Amino acid sequence: MPKTYPDIASSTLRLRNAGAPTAIVDGEVHFSNGLKLRVIEALDFKVGRLQGYAYSVWRGDQKLGWFDPAPGLSFEAPNLPVLIAHCRKLGQPNGATAASLSVPTGANGS
Repeated sequence: MPKTYPDIASSTLRLRNAGAPTAIVDGEVHFSNGLKLRVIEALDFKVGRLQGYAYSVWRGDQKLGWFDPAPGLSFEAPNLPVLIAHCRKLGQPNGATAASLSVPTGANGS
């Protein structure tokens, strides 16, 4: 990922078999701006779409927020490019704010 997205310092994303036809993608994407994106996706290869997902953005031990259904996120197409773009903006001066995440931290705690 760092070759495609230079703002990514490292990634622990992995694809795990969860029994045919499902796979789980989970892990973290660490950005050079100090942000961390946690990712969990359940993929259904039989129907070619996500069964579910959970994404949250962190700075150190502080959860900045998480993504619920939001503009640009889909069960039909990859979400990582949208999430990466948001995290890049969030880390820039005068960029996106944590409030621009779908559900700000503290709404119900996940």
